Amino acid sequence: MTRSCNECHDPLNIHGRRREVGYCVTCHNPAMGDYDMAPMIHKIHTSQMVGEHDFTEVTYPQDPVNCRKCHNGDDDKTPDGDNWKDVPSITACGSCHSDVDFATGENHRGGAFTDNRRCSDCHDPDEEIDKEYHVTPMATPNNPELPAGVPDIQYELIDASVNAANQAVITFRILRDDQPLDLFSLDPDLAAPGRWPDFLLAYALPQGDIAEPAEHNNLGMDSAQPIGVNLERLGPVDSSEGSMIANGDGSFTATTGGAAFPNGALPAGATLRTVGLQGYFQVDVDGDGEDDYSLHTPSAVIASTGDEARREVVDSMKCASCHEWFEGHGGNRVYDMQVCVLCHNPNLSSSGRTIDDPVETRQRRVLFRSADPLAYPEATNNFKDMIHGIHGSEIRETDYVFARNFGFRPGGGLYNWSEVTFPGRAENCLTCHRQETYELPIGEWLDESIAERTLPTTNRTTGVADGMDATLADAIAARENVPNPTDWVITPITASCYACHDSEMAKTHMEQNGGDINVNRSGAVDDETCVICHGEGRSADLKEVHDF
Repeated sequence: MTRSCNECHDPLNIHGRRREVGYCVTCHNPAMGDYDMAPMIHKIHTSQMVGEHDFTEVTYPQDPVNCRKCHNGDDDKTPDGDNWKDVPSITACGSCHSDVDFATGENHRGGAFTDNRRCSDCHDPDEEIDKEYHVTPMATPNNPELPAGVPDIQYELIDASVNAANQAVITFRILRDDQPLDLFSLDPDLAAPGRWPDFLLAYALPQGDIAEPAEHNNLGMDSAQPIGVNLERLGPVDSSEGSMIANGDGSFTATTGGAAFPNGALPAGATLRTVGLQGYFQVDVDGDGEDDYSLHTPSAVIASTGDEARREVVDSMKCASCHEWFEGHGGNRVYDMQVCVLCHNPNLSSSGRTIDDPVETRQRRVLFRSADPLAYPEATNNFKDMIHGIHGSEIRETDYVFARNFGFRPGGGLYNWSEVTFPGRAENCLTCHRQETYELPIGEWLDESIAERTLPTTNRTTGVADGMDATLADAIAARENVPNPTDWVITPITASCYACHDSEMAKTHMEQNGGDINVNRSGAVDDETCVICHGEGRSADLKEVHDF
């Protein structure tokens, strides 16, 4: 069990020196009431009060129904690890299901109970608990079971290329329970809800003095976002975004484009052309024509034949250590971090200052303390900076906060990540990074050609030098035309560090050594000399100063 804890906590270290769960229960035993190990840990990880101690700020990074994350009956060291389902109890179950009052029977279909002797009469460990309640509609390593009637969906990108008309040509398969789906005659339980996955087409074009950026920038697209192509609009009924043919072996080949979707063609001269398959189907398990489950599916990413693939910095499996399968944007982007960087690229900042829905003025005042979207907070949404800012909340001296324009949600959304408590050591770069990918551009992994092709981070998208766009229309126009000479940017290495180390002293240190922070793009100069001290093997090597 300690090993499971350490997948997030790196390492578990309580009361200054307790590191083994087997040692914790010496004190935290049933005589301790709320502080008994099982109810205490359950309450902490579901953001509850434990006695007089407030743990409501804890944000558990995955679905708490996934009991196997901590309880592993297959491990020889925890032979009782399946007790979560084999031996249900009022104490253990009630500590998560806090709305149930077993003494009175409130919110308990079985009525009032005062002891555990009859729990298993209703809660069969191998059926109801294991296969009905403590399951999610997406199979994962620690949650392999699926609810009844829910299929296991998998995406496969087999090949991607670009034809003479600059259209993406994509060969792919979608599997249902290991069998290819016929996308021209979709299974009725998937067709009824009417939701389909999408392709994302990302690329890079010359930007500033960088002829071939090492990151996607999606120039020409609103807010630097990739081109979206919905699979439903590639078929025989609706081919407004391109066309699709069946290959006879369960795979399909899609060609993006079409008169109704001219942006389906990639720009001439683009590099780093990449296809992502994301989004999800929904399933109707009871045949009533309404969706019962959203089938969040791990995304797939492939580079176009002949193009350089975008470098992989983050190990998605390491993210899964805490998040199980990470599900972003409502389950549209799942597990593979390479799909995240298609959108979250250096030219993307948050969009809250473009909220133009006039209806929810009262909601905006509550949410943002202002009805004027031009006053809403904006910050970078570039992937490296965003992830550092979220997970480094305890290191930062200012809150990482921004507003987003959802478009379809009146009032948008405010994100303040200061409440995130990272359970491991944020200074350990290898918690998320692949080996050597955290080093400054001096090691063999990152040659000078890539270092010189890294784009600055956009921290504010704006049409005027001081960032104070005069009207909502000005702010919207700036986002439609990224990158703007007046955007506020942060030079590449500085951006990685500043996302965590945002104190005035750290900021001054970075600027004195060639970094620019919130400087207009037209005036930014990449003169960073960080590698002199912080490069691999140097006097302040990142591995040394971060102590990992």
